[in-house]
Amino acid sequence: ELDYPITEKELYDIMLDDEAIFLERWQRQLVDVLGSSNEEAFSPFLEQVRNWGGWADKSSVGFRLVKEYRNQIFSTLMAHAVQACLTYNENCDYNRATKQWEQPLWQLVSERPDGWLPGGGRDWQYYFEQQAFEAWKPVMIGEIKLENYRWGAKNITNIAHPLSRAVPDIAGYIDMPVAEQSGDSENIPHITGRDKGQSIRMVVSPGHEEDGIMDLPSGPSGHPLSPYFGAGHDEWLNGGMMPFLPGETKWSLEFLPGQ
Repeated sequence: ELDYPITEKELYDIMLDDEAIFLERWQRQLVDVLGSSNEEAFSPFLEQVRNWGGWADKSSVGFRLVKEYRNQIFSTLMAHAVQACLTYNENCDYNRATKQWEQPLWQLVSERPDGWLPGGGRDWQYYFEQQAFEAWKPVMIGEIKLENYRWGAKNITNIAHPLSRAVPDIAGYIDMPVAEQSGDSENIPHITGRDKGQSIRMVVSPGHEEDGIMDLPSGPSGHPLSPYFGAGHDEWLNGGMMPFLPGETKWSLEFLPGQ
């Protein structure tokens, strides 16, 4: 029980919480891996991972490195772990059976048991370095500069109007502009991604509607010729906190049955 009132802004800020608590132990594990490596090419990556900031911030290079490293470890290590199931039944799908794979994955990574490495390998340090290379391959081979490997460069919006799929030539006029965004698609309050996100942010207390907040992606109108098409989209994207109540009435629509 709280002994002080909570404001609408404080509740709204929860929806923009980018703190990457879930990946903290992976960041520490990756620092240990890179710090133990004899490969000089990893030195600038180690600096970015150490200074990742601890947030899924669109400007963070370190967050993207940590997240992609973890995903790469999962794709190879868990695929190896469930190979026996696939051999028995080609339709075996661990993800369909359960989404709780983080704990067994982390247990393997932290305990490093013999016999669990893909390909029968025994050197976990070499395996971790190999997965880091594969996860960051575009940077490692020089296709992308490390400083440009920001999280926001990958975590972009992709908000398309239904008409643009049927008439692609007008997509540039009616789709929302592509933009970099903070947040992540999982394990964090601020859900964002190319094909998912917060379809509305609303905080309102009954009887205090004048203090309410409501943000909508792409605005309140779906008609491309409406003056409200796209209105408020930037506020949704940047946490601008638009008022919940409507403003001054400019137009009204009357329904007159029988006329």
